[in-house]
Amino acid sequence: MNTAPLTPEALWPRTQEVTRHALETGALQPITTEARTVAQGRATFQVRILGRVALKERPRPVPPPGAAPFNPFAHPEPDLVVGDVAPAHVCLLNKFNVVEHHLLLVTRDFESQDALLTAGDFDALATCLEGLDGLAFYNAGETAGASQRHKHLQLVPPLGPDGLRAPVEALFPPLPEPGRAVAGGALPFLHLLAGLGAWESPG
Repeated sequence: MNTAPLTPEALWPRTQEVTRHALETGALQPITTEARTVAQGRATFQVRILGRVALKERPRPVPPPGAAPFNPFAHPEPDLVVGDVAPAHVCLLNKFNVVEHHLLLVTRDFESQDALLTAGDFDALATCLEGLDGLAFYNAGETAGASQRHKHLQLVPPLGPDGLRAPVEALFPPLPEPGRAVAGGALPFLHLLAGLGAWESPG
């Protein structure tokens, strides 16, 4: 499989190509769920429900006593690699995906998932978002739901027939101009919305 550096224009066709190949080889192991739509106030959520078969625990290799925890991002499975992004990141398919075409943007060298995002992280993410205008998120650490210690951002394409990207979008106030940040709207928790505008690479 070709692993040439990704451009925004190449990201989506490359993702589809690698997905087909990874399904054929068994490297990609989707988790089957039933999608249901739930409305709460002005927000519409897509909820995924696991069936009984999917709820069964997948067998996991047991590391020898004293061995370091397994890091699947240290040497990614070749069949899951979508391509290199910027100088310091690689784009992978999520091996156990619930949402189709779920991408992971992983630092090539180890960085902790507890660390703050850097300009380089945003630079790589901007490349991906330019090619796939979906929902990007970063669960910074175990408390936020991260299952791996190696730093990775996640990107999923719009969901459902209406292209739903994030349920909270319906609750946002008017987005601020680039360079400004605001709070407000109907979000019932501490938050800040920042206008980024066109991204300029720090390099």
